[in-house]
Amino acid sequence: MWKALNSPIVVVIVAAVLLAVVMQMRKPRLAGELRGVYEELMHIAEDGASDARKTKAIQDFAQEIAKQMREGFSAGFKAATGEKENKDVAFLAVQEKLQIQGLKSVPSQWGNRQRHLGTLINNSDKPIGQIHLHVTYKREGELIDVENKWLNDIKILKPGQSFAFEIERSLPRELKGEELEAFTADSVDVMVSGFDIKKLD
Repeated sequence: MWKALNSPIVVVIVAAVLLAVVMQMRKPRLAGELRGVYEELMHIAEDGASDARKTKAIQDFAQEIAKQMREGFSAGFKAATGEKENKDVAFLAVQEKLQIQGLKSVPSQWGNRQRHLGTLINNSDKPIGQIHLHVTYKREGELIDVENKWLNDIKILKPGQSFAFEIERSLPRELKGEELEAFTADSVDVMVSGFDIKKLD
């Protein structure tokens, strides 16, 4: 088995496949360094070198691949981490400039619902979309309910634009009297919890 693995044809096939994979990954530096080891492997395989020398060449080639792949994965991880951090910074910068104004309760045509109106203003310099609101309902300062709402009526909110929205909260039909009153919010808070920063061409 080991003798077969050390045969010139196997060495050539293994080296060629690995080199092709690296080149397909569009890693010029890694491919260049591996090409040098690959050519040395070919030279060793063709000149009838001893099994020990072939084995050493294969080991060197494998070690070089492992080294370069470790460096590549590490660099890729650092790049991805840095990109995520930049996106988080940009998100927070825009979020600080989003403002909820005119939030108020209004009558609903349905007796078992609470209806609230408000306006979202984009004071940032970035257009946003896929906007999500986080709504908290309180009674006498105590949290009694939460809701997450997606503003699906607007695709993109440009810088300086405003968008009026409504929020409706259903009350359980089975609640009556004091129980219903205890579950009825007397204040509501809204914050923008999520959005995508859009790029307009």
